[in-house]
Amino acid sequence: MIRIKRGSEPQGLAQVRARQLPKAVAATKARADLDFDGYRVAHAELYRRQHGKCAYCERQAGDDGQPVEHFRPKAEAWRGDPWVGDRRPEGGYWWLAWTWENLLFACATCNCASRKGNWFPLAPGTRGLAPPRRSPAPQAACFRLDREEPLLLDPAVDDPLDHLAWRPLDPDEPVERMEWRPVHRTERGRYTIEILGLARASVDHVGDHIRRVVYPAVAPFVSGAVRGQRRAWSRMLTSLFYPTAPYLAATHGAIDFFVPEARRAALGVELPRPAIG
Repeated sequence: MIRIKRGSEPQGLAQVRARQLPKAVAATKARADLDFDGYRVAHAELYRRQHGKCAYCERQAGDDGQPVEHFRPKAEAWRGDPWVGDRRPEGGYWWLAWTWENLLFACATCNCASRKGNWFPLAPGTRGLAPPRRSPAPQAACFRLDREEPLLLDPAVDDPLDHLAWRPLDPDEPVERMEWRPVHRTERGRYTIEILGLARASVDHVGDHIRRVVYPAVAPFVSGAVRGQRRAWSRMLTSLFYPTAPYLAATHGAIDFFVPEARRAALGVELPRPAIG
C-alpha cells in the first residue's frame, strides 16, 4: 500500500453526482431505498490512474469485474474493533457515493466482506460526518472529510509508509528463506493491516517478488563498493520503482532492510518513496 495521486475529477462523475445526489437526499427524507447507480462512471479513470493496481494490496487486477471502492462506505459503516469481533453498524456515507475524493480502484478480494468490506472505524472521541438534510453545496460540512479521524489509512490522503513497513519475520534467516510481513508503525497502520488483511493477502507473492526481483537488484549495494555507485543506484531504483510494478511498498521496505540508512549514507545515495499517479 503506497501513496496514490488521484488527480482531478472526471467530468462524467460530476454530471452523475449532480443528477443522483438530489434524488438520494429526497429518498432519505421519504425513507425510501437509495439508488446508488452511476458511480462506476469513474471506474475506467481510476483504473488508468492507478495503473491497474489495487489501492490496498498493490497487485495487478484485471479491469473486468473489479469494484469501485468507496473508502467511506456508502450504505453502512462498521465501527468498532476488528480483533475482538466488535462490529457496530452505523449509517453509511451515502451522499459520498459519487464523490471523487471517496473513490478508489480496488480488487474484489480486498473489497470483500472479510477484508475492507464496510469497515470504517474512527479514532476514539471522533464523531462521524452528519448526513445532509437537503441537497448540499460543495463546501457543506458533510463533505469536510478532514473533520473525521479515521483509523483506516486513505492512500490518496495519507502516505502509508509513515504508518507501516514490510520487514522479514526473522531477519537472521538466509534471504531465500525469509518470510515478509507488513509491520505497523502507528495505530492507524495496525488497523489498516488488520482490516485489509495485508499480512495475509499476497504474502507469498510478495516474498517471491523480493527474493527473485528485489534482492538480486540490490545485492551489489549490500556490501563493498559499486563502480559508479550513484548512477548504478539510480538505475536500480528505475528498474524497480515503475508505475505498473506490483508491491512497491514491499519493494521499498526490502531495499530499506538490505541497504539501511547508514549504508545508504556511506554510498551517498537516497531511497525515495514510491507513489502512483
